[in-house]
Amino acid sequence: MTDTFLRFMGSDRGRLARVAAGSSLFTWGLTALDTWPGRIAALAALAPLLSGLSNRCVLPPPSDAR
Repeated sequence: MTDTFLRFMGSDRGRLARVAAGSSLFTWGLTALDTWPGRIAALAALAPLLSGLSNRCVLPPPSDAR
């Protein structure tokens, strides 16, 4: 299960999912910027957004050794 998720996050579709999730959370955070949850969401959204745009996944690649 974990290896499947890590492989997905390292793929192009995973990168697209990170960009989509980050941009939608960032957009929501900007619409609610006058509230604390909005500010926190906008800041938290930068992690998946920037990781997807730079093609750097912060999760380690799956290990094939068992």
